[in-house]
Amino acid sequence: MIFRSRESLSGSIGPGSIAESSSEEVPRDRSGAPTGALLPELDLMNQARQEPIPPVARIEAALHPWVAFGIMPLFALSNAGVALGGIRWNADTASGIVLGISLGLIFGKPLGIVLISWLAVRFGLASLPNGVSWPGLLVVGCVAGIGFTMALFISALAFPNPLTLPVAKFAVLIGSAVAAAAGLLVGHWALAPDTGASLQPPGGVGS
Repeated sequence: MIFRSRESLSGSIGPGSIAESSSEEVPRDRSGAPTGALLPELDLMNQARQEPIPPVARIEAALHPWVAFGIMPLFALSNAGVALGGIRWNADTASGIVLGISLGLIFGKPLGIVLISWLAVRFGLASLPNGVSWPGLLVVGCVAGIGFTMALFISALAFPNPLTLPVAKFAVLIGSAVAAAAGLLVGHWALAPDTGASLQPPGGVGS
């Protein structure tokens, strides 16, 4: 038999009412106890209601690294039109393009960010926010060398020649990969918990 009251049908639907109605609709034997076949399902329901984090949230958190660092970059790369098969290394300017773009992403970005920030702090135009140190700013400069959509867009504008554009795109990928590795290494060194005092800019001007 299924025991169910009329009040559970006419009452407001909410977490409490759902729990009450689910317990009232459980098939029971003549003594009023739930049948043995439904006991595992009831235990799972009670366990799911008592969990502080919903199962959907746990699944989302588990899939986030794979989506953010795997699926999304591959999706963006496939939609960026980077065809590495059309690269011609025998072009006269191929080596210069690769060196210029790669060095600009690897060294130009951190140098420009740190230097401009230091000049702004040095002349009193700005100050580092609370909790931000110069080693941390150096890590940001290294990570800023990871260029993708905007770097490829600028490459398409700067190199309209179909012979040099694939070389420029390849240089963007190489420079971005090296910049990402440099950001990890510099961050591991500069932001280690045991480093203690933060690096001060030249001239003794702090944050």
